[in-house]
Amino acid sequence: MATLADENIEESLQTGDRIRVEGIDWDTDGDDPADLDLPLSTEITIPDDWIQGESVADILSDRYGFCIHGIATITRI
Repeated sequence: MATLADENIEESLQTGDRIRVEGIDWDTDGDDPADLDLPLSTEITIPDDWIQGESVADILSDRYGFCIHGIATITRI
């Protein structure tokens, strides 16, 4: 199982890949992410409009409407 630490998994992701994202650090201006229905971990499929070099944080930001400070791990599943 590849994780973010394994040679930057984001660079090898392709459309249709299924990943688990854990340890999401949302930029909520001090609000509790749980109060805003923001997950600390989630599973997603890389979308059809994925552009090589794009970040998983961009996908999550587009989906949930909040920026991300960081992600602890990304694992291909």
